[in-house]
Amino acid sequence: MSELPSLRELLGDEGALIVVERLGGTRVFVPGFITAEHPLRETLGEKVFGDLVRYFGKSMILVPLARQWRVEIYARQNLTHAQIARKIGCGETMVYRALKKMRATANQLALDF
Repeated sequence: MSELPSLRELLGDEGALIVVERLGGTRVFVPGFITAEHPLRETLGEKVFGDLVRYFGKSMILVPLARQWRVEIYARQNLTHAQIARKIGCGETMVYRALKKMRATANQLALDF
């Protein structure tokens, strides 16, 4: 099961994006306490690491690649399709499909009011 909703709720989109970009696709053991020399602290920064320890401490989490969500985030940052594809490690065709799916979902939500 993906931890993306929990990561987004806990860390906000900015913090969750840091975790996904740096650790996506891996299983990570989150320690039960904060130490100065822990590699995750250096990788994620003190605030994000501290929040992870408080919420997920002493557990293993599966950090998703979250490609669809990242495409949406990067598109909002006005990155080109090629830039997005390179950032998430896929082809531009996948980016076009993800954006098409995003627009279809948005259009359907607009109709469902």
